Amino acid sequence: MTRQTQPQGGNPGLIFYVLWGAMVGSGFLYALIAYILRAQMTAEQIAKRATESAAMVSLLTMTFAAASVAVGVLALFALPVLMKSAHPFMVFILRLALCESICVYGFILSMMGASLQVSYSFMGAGIFCLVILMPTRELIEAAQKANEEARNRRRDSESAD
Repeated sequence: MTRQTQPQGGNPGLIFYVLWGAMVGSGFLYALIAYILRAQMTAEQIAKRATESAAMVSLLTMTFAAASVAVGVLALFALPVLMKSAHPFMVFILRLALCESICVYGFILSMMGASLQVSYSFMGAGIFCLVILMPTRELIEAAQKANEEARNRRRDSESAD
């Protein structure tokens, strides 16, 4: 009995665009939540939070900036080379998750009391990386080819048994 892993017909690349759109959308959602939470605070609350956590925010900002550069380089350039033999869909998901982490760094900073400009810089950088990773026809075709090869290997091993 053959198990189908993908429905026949339809748009096989749709899942790539849905995942990509969800990741980009969540980056904007982080920014919106940070803005709304900051808008709910009074000027005194903002000043108090900024002075109480200034040293920690400064340290986290520098740490997250270094991590963001490393993660961005890994996601945009190194990961596709390091994982050449992996399934293209898996590599795509890992690259999206790495770029999304840059947005999360900005969100964490906003919750810690960093200015919205600093927080939005991280979120913007993460969203920019995600936009660069927009699915292409070549990526979708490579994933389809890998799926077909996996199906053929499974069919061959089942028939050999």
